[in-house]
Parts: sequence; structure tokens; C-alpha cells
Amino acid sequence: MNRFKRENNFAILLVGIFALIVGVGVARFVFTSLLPAMLEDTLSIADAGILASINYVGYLSGSVFSIFIKDIHSKVKYFRVGLFVCVVSSFLLGITENSLVWMIARLVAGFGAAMALVVGSSVVMLKLKATNKTKAMGIHFSGLGFSIVITDLVMRGVFYYGGDWRDAWLILAIVGAILSSYSAYILRFDKQPKNEIVKHTFDKSLFSPMVIILILAYFTEGVGMVVQATFLPDIVNSLEGLSGAGGYVWLVVGIAGIPPVLFGCV
Repeated sequence: MNRFKRENNFAILLVGIFALIVGVGVARFVFTSLLPAMLEDTLSIADAGILASINYVGYLSGSVFSIFIKDIHSKVKYFRVGLFVCVVSSFLLGITENSLVWMIARLVAGFGAAMALVVGSSVVMLKLKATNKTKAMGIHFSGLGFSIVITDLVMRGVFYYGGDWRDAWLILAIVGAILSSYSAYILRFDKQPKNEIVKHTFDKSLFSPMVIILILAYFTEGVGMVVQATFLPDIVNSLEGLSGAGGYVWLVVGIAGIPPVLFGCV
């Protein structure tokens, strides 16, 4: 079956999207989908803000750490570790309400998200045999939109059948484990002798003035991600006449995030 062949481009892109669903959806964005229910039951706005900020601290630390991962086999190893902690941290949120455990879980989930997104995307691009990798990148990064859509729909399915936010975290952890297993199986490389392993050195010349400006711009975007994105459903629900519509708005955000990267690289 071609879908289980590690050199099949379709399989590589598919598991790359799966990895984004786990790392970005399960470990980061589904917190936004579940937040209204968690606020009604156990969380305060202040607690939610702390958990969201801790998650992004973990993501930032993972992103910086990924710069220093040099050879491809180390990338694969940390990519798998990232998927694992994304799944475990989500599972923990469903079985305990201990605030310290939650903070640690959200911190390591952020780190795992960076391994899945930053390192995982690098592995996907190195693994692909496609000649047009710009187009392939567009397909791969459509997983960011899919990560919101799929996890949000899974959550809605759990709620529809009578579950609560705790059940949703557990089901999402199970879904994440399944997708992670397939991703870890496909995204690997044959072992090479140590003297043949390709290492990517840290090139300081990459940090040109324009790149530094871009980094600073991306840094300020964090305000929008941590505040507006995290609390978007709750903000919409608080508006007159829009109570209960917040979750649908977040789903639309995910749907809207898929076409631009797909068609922008055609």
C-alpha cells in the first residue's frame, strides 16, 4: 500500500498535516475551542490567560531550541518526542484539575508543538522528493487550518454525544496518538554511519537586518495569538446577540486558513 511507503510523497505530506493537527491543533489551538466550556466549569479568565501564556512560553523555547538541532536523525527524534508530549499533556488535562499539573502540561505542550511544527516541517521538506517544494510547502501548511477545523469538530462530536471538556481532552489525546503513530512511522530516515550524517551548521549570516525586523514583527504578533485568538470564542459570546456563536467563529477561522496556503503556492 502506497500510503504506508515512507518514500511516497502523498504519504509524507499527509503525515505532515497529521503532525500539525496534533502539534498545533491538539496541543495549542483546541484550548481555544474548549475554553468557553472550561470557563463555565472550572477556570477563571486569569487562569486561562496564565495557561495560554505558559503554552506560548513552551512554544518559544522549543522554537529557539530547534535552531540548534543539526543532523536529520536528531530532528526526527525530537519530532517524535514532541508528538509524544503533545498527546500526554492533553491526556493529563482530561484526568486532573490540579493547577500545577495543568501549568506543566501546557508548558510541555507548547514545546511539543514547536517540535511538531518547526522541526516536523523541516523533516517533511527534507523527506519530500517533489521537485516543486514551494507548492508542497503550501499543501503541508494547510495543516494549520486543518488543525483548528479537525480538533474543533472532534470536540463538537464529543459534546454532541453528551461528553464534557474532560472527555474532549481524552478523545483528542487518543486521536492525537493515532495520528502521531502514523506520522512517526512515515517520517524517518535510514540510519547512516556517523561520518556520513549531514549536519546543518548555525549560520549567523542568516540574521540580516530584514530578517531581524521580520522576527520582531512575528514577536509582536504573539499579542494577537495569545489574547485575541485564545479568547476569541469567549469575546464573541460576550457580545450582544452573539451568545453561543463564538465556537463557530473559531471554526470559520480554521476553514479560512486552509485555502490561502493551498492556492497561494499553485
